[in-house]
Amino acid sequence: MANKLQLFIYTLSAASPIAIVFAVVWYIQNKSITVSIVCVIVSLFFIAAFYFSFTYGKRKISMIKINVNEIKSADKWIVGYVILYISPCTNIVIEDYNQYMTLLIGFILIMVNLFVKSPFPNPLLIIQGYHFYSVGAENGVKEYLLISKQSIRNKKQIKYVKRLFEYLLLDDSGR
Repeated sequence: MANKLQLFIYTLSAASPIAIVFAVVWYIQNKSITVSIVCVIVSLFFIAAFYFSFTYGKRKISMIKINVNEIKSADKWIVGYVILYISPCTNIVIEDYNQYMTLLIGFILIMVNLFVKSPFPNPLLIIQGYHFYSVGAENGVKEYLLISKQSIRNKKQIKYVKRLFEYLLLDDSGR
C-alpha cells in the first residue's frame, strides 16, 4: 500500500485542473500574473509528482487476489467534476483576499482529505485512458474504487489488483 506522501500527492493532483482554470480566470479578470504563475507552477509540480508516484506504485506495489461480488461503472463522476468544480471557476471575481486565510483554508481542506477513507477518482487518470469502477468484494467491503485501463464488462475479468490506498485498487488482471 502506498504511503501518506503518495496519498497527499494523489489528493492535491486531483485539484490541479481546478487551480489551472483558476489561474487563467485570475489573469483574465485581474490582469495580475503573479498569482496565476504560482497556481500553474504548483499545479504542474503536483501533476508531475502524481505521474511519478503512480508509475512507481504500479511497479512496486504487490499484487493481491480479489473475489468480486459486484461491479458498476463509476465514470459518470467526470461530468459532475466539470460542472461542480471547474465551471464555477470560470467566473470567479476576488476583489480582496487575505493570503493567510486562504492558506489556512487550503491547509484545512488538505488535512480533511488526507484523513477521509473514501477514495475519489483522479481526473488526471482519465487523460491516461483509465476507467473507474465501484467494486464490492467478498471480504464485505462494497465501496472499493477500482482503476482500470481495460473496459470491464464482467466481474470475472477482475482477478488481481494492487491496493494503492485503503479503498482504492488498481486493476492488474491484464497481465
